[in-house]
Amino acid sequence: PLIGPVIGSAIIIAFDWRYIFIVTTILAVVSLIGLARNMPNNKPVDHVAMNIKEIISTYIKIIRTRTLIQGGLIIAIVSLPMISWIGLAPILVMQIMGKSYSEYVIYQSLVFGGFIVSSISIQFLAGRFSFHALITRGTILAFAGLVISFVGCQSNYSFIGGMFLASLGIGIFNGSIFRIAITSTGLSNSMSAAMLNIIQSTVLAAGLEILNSLSNIFHYTIFSFTALNMLAGVIMLVLCFNYAHHVKGRQWQ
Repeated sequence: PLIGPVIGSAIIIAFDWRYIFIVTTILAVVSLIGLARNMPNNKPVDHVAMNIKEIISTYIKIIRTRTLIQGGLIIAIVSLPMISWIGLAPILVMQIMGKSYSEYVIYQSLVFGGFIVSSISIQFLAGRFSFHALITRGTILAFAGLVISFVGCQSNYSFIGGMFLASLGIGIFNGSIFRIAITSTGLSNSMSAAMLNIIQSTVLAAGLEILNSLSNIFHYTIFSFTALNMLAGVIMLVLCFNYAHHVKGRQWQ
């Protein structure tokens, strides 16, 4: 997923845009075959299928779980800067900055390199630090990155460096919030995760539309992009620290 935008841009430049759907179809078929052949079946022998009434009742209980609702809201809001970067990066880098496609690929790799570093780091941090520590410290790092990209938006190095720190910080605490959210219901983790994704996708879609409309008003400038990210960052700071305080007693299992 991290290199998807770069590959997609390369396909559009080298071929017709319709080839994206062909490549996506091929990857989907390969993934489906791989899952069918290798995905373990851990369904209990005495498993009893739920009827429609039980499914609806379970989802109602899940959506009433405050920790899950807050988690979905936070995940969506903290994802806004990175998701909006995916959509606006070609305009910001190649049109406004006047960079080449090769430089665009480098900038994309640097920004999302933060997620890669965090994915590796979290393997060592998980269990050694509490959820509270990972959320608060990751949030501070992400917010610092957004501040740097906003204050230094006139410098390419500061702008991209700040976005790298933001993605690094988000990657550190995002998984913790997701894990806490789906296990907070005491019900099916798969159904909890499904509801969490619905909440996340709905809020994220609405947020992206708002950001796109505001960016359009300011003609998609780097300043407006970083300023809107700062706004999302302030909201992220408040919500994440409140969430960390709420789950302070949670420990790794």
